[in-house]
Amino acid sequence: MVVKAMMTGGMVIIGHGTSVQYAVGVLILLVQLLLTLKLAPYKRDSDDWSSFIAHLAQMLTSFTGLILMTDTSEDPTYDLEIVGALLVAMNVLCLVVQVGILLVADCGLLKSRGKKTVPSTTKVMPLPALPQEQSKVVTLKQIRLKHGVASAESQAAAQKIQVQKDKQNRALAEWDVKELD
Repeated sequence: MVVKAMMTGGMVIIGHGTSVQYAVGVLILLVQLLLTLKLAPYKRDSDDWSSFIAHLAQMLTSFTGLILMTDTSEDPTYDLEIVGALLVAMNVLCLVVQVGILLVADCGLLKSRGKKTVPSTTKVMPLPALPQEQSKVVTLKQIRLKHGVASAESQAAAQKIQVQKDKQNRALAEWDVKELD
């Protein structure tokens, strides 16, 4: 929205009809292009690429307008036929790439064409609690139900379990250090 406001309302303030107006517009579009590329604001990569291609075409079209505006009619540097053909080709290519992204990434056209995917057999699941750990948790739960969470008994039981866990963690860390040496 900010870019639209700057490109419509803000550009009226800057040198109406001069090449400075076009140059500032190209710089604004370039910043928008780079921010889209760097920040990747959309959830899907295909949407980020689609946005990048559209912003690139918009910026290059504005840059071409700047080039044509600075060209003199007495001694033209650029052939208008070639520049016009390049503008049309660039924008048609942008449209083709957008449709390609839509079909390939969003609709999954390539996934359904003969490629069979093998489901992954790797599964991530939490390790079951050790019986002694489970009994400690059950005991703590029973104490909390009987005396309340804020009670001295509950706090003491939680502290005791935490001390035992800290000892186990230190022992594991020492074992890891020994194994690495």
